[in-house]
Amino acid sequence: MVLFSGVFSGLLCTLSMLRILPVSFASLLLLSACLGGKQAVGLTVGSDSPAGEEVTIIDALPKGPVKDPERGREVSLAYGAVSGIGSTNANGIATAHYFADGSTIVVVQANILPAGEGMFYEVWMEGRSPADRISIGHMQNSLSDARHSLKFESSENLKSYKKIIISLEEDNGNPSLALMAAQAILKETRR
Repeated sequence: MVLFSGVFSGLLCTLSMLRILPVSFASLLLLSACLGGKQAVGLTVGSDSPAGEEVTIIDALPKGPVKDPERGREVSLAYGAVSGIGSTNANGIATAHYFADGSTIVVVQANILPAGEGMFYEVWMEGRSPADRISIGHMQNSLSDARHSLKFESSENLKSYKKIIISLEEDNGNPSLALMAAQAILKETRR
């Protein structure tokens, strides 16, 4: 295991330096390799945020049944890789957690250039057609870098919405989707 971890660590460092993998993603992979297959649920680590507060890493795809105190048992999970559209460079992950009470939690984490002055990123879920599209909120970018995130909670079951779209929007009050910047296709797995 030590040899494998050393080779794996070297590969991750090389990919990060070549900008094939973002450094933060490589760090999380390296952290999971160092844990020797143990889950990183509840692991508290330092942060590079200006305030210096600690953050807790939650295992994005925990093994075994998941039970939320408010929503009950997680029935299924859908996930998909975020990728840029056209000339937009983006990567990340989108997950949708479906619970026994019919509720849904959607989490989108994306590395994408900051939107710029007077602009923001909006996240949408799309069903079978573009006419079946709902806005689920603005992405947050608390460190003013490429890391953006959104957590959306709904009392409705959103299983029919299989596509996540991240759009670049002008802050002009227009509620319509403007420019598609990135997307993810959700693949559902039973728990």
